[in-house]
Amino acid sequence: MTDLAALKPTQKLRIYDILEELDFDMADWTESLKDKNGNPSANPKYCFRWSYIREDEQVIVLNLWYEEMKTFNDSIYQEHSFKQYAIEQVKGRKTRSLDIDKAIRLAHQKKLPVHVVVCSGSTRSRCLST
Repeated sequence: MTDLAALKPTQKLRIYDILEELDFDMADWTESLKDKNGNPSANPKYCFRWSYIREDEQVIVLNLWYEEMKTFNDSIYQEHSFKQYAIEQVKGRKTRSLDIDKAIRLAHQKKLPVHVVVCSGSTRSRCLST
């Protein structure tokens, strides 16, 4: 039997650290900071994204929210139409919607495994993943 509750995050991790562990190039997280004394893991250019594609396009990471997960026939899933959602949005959410759609499409086309970071809580807390 599928245990959705087992996926509920119990600790907060930084997406920066997760991506670094997966050999993403993290240099621009520091270089693009407006405040050069700021913390690169909190760089708004990156930390609010819903998906990440490594430069070599061999690793895909998606941020998915626990509160949006459902179960059916012993499977855990989320159902989204990110392209449709993008039409209804402006600026940041529009870009994030199109980016996650691109990441999912690339993973499907290249038959790549997808790494999922299960987040919980406010969808506004994008810099911390749990």
